[in-house]
Amino acid sequence: MMSLLAIEAGHHRIAHLLRHRLDKGPVSRTLALMQKRGLIAIRTDPRDGRKPSISLTPKGRQVHDQVIVAALERERRLLACLRKDERKS
Repeated sequence: MMSLLAIEAGHHRIAHLLRHRLDKGPVSRTLALMQKRGLIAIRTDPRDGRKPSISLTPKGRQVHDQVIVAALERERRLLACLRKDERKS
């Protein structure tokens, strides 16, 4: 979720994807927890109250940036045993 929000912060499409393409229960609980921890801001579109806008807060961006470094390193180590042509698949 954090990666999606980092890429497309504030877009209604992200809120739609998170709430309608994934299991609503876990997504709602995760978003509520992230909001409580100050990692995301959820705002309602003043023109259409049914469309929430979800974005990372500065704290959320900082956490994301730390996590993505670790995730990319883990991916690099996992792929290290594959040949170059195998990694492209």
